[in-house]
Amino acid sequence: MYAQRFLRNLKEKVRLKAAKMPDKIDIKPLKKIKTIMDFDDQYTAPIHGFKDALTYYKECSSIRFVNDITIPTLIVNAINDPFLSKECYPVDLLNNHNY
Repeated sequence: MYAQRFLRNLKEKVRLKAAKMPDKIDIKPLKKIKTIMDFDDQYTAPIHGFKDALTYYKECSSIRFVNDITIPTLIVNAINDPFLSKECYPVDLLNNHNY
């Protein structure tokens, strides 16, 4: 439910931007977009220089920087966030991190 509402809002933002920049933004693909990942494949990743959503997710994930933390750090994340998958909670990795 949350993801669909979020996706609806993202699509509306694209329509508004396209109205201001019709030569830069194509809204035709919006009809085929059913998931946030579809949206990220079509718009988010390319706009930010990534080939697709998976590459965008991998390259922008903060998990890549955990091993660079050198001081004890509190990381807070709601366990019941409906937007995040279980992979967003790397508890074992974080609990075993050496400072």
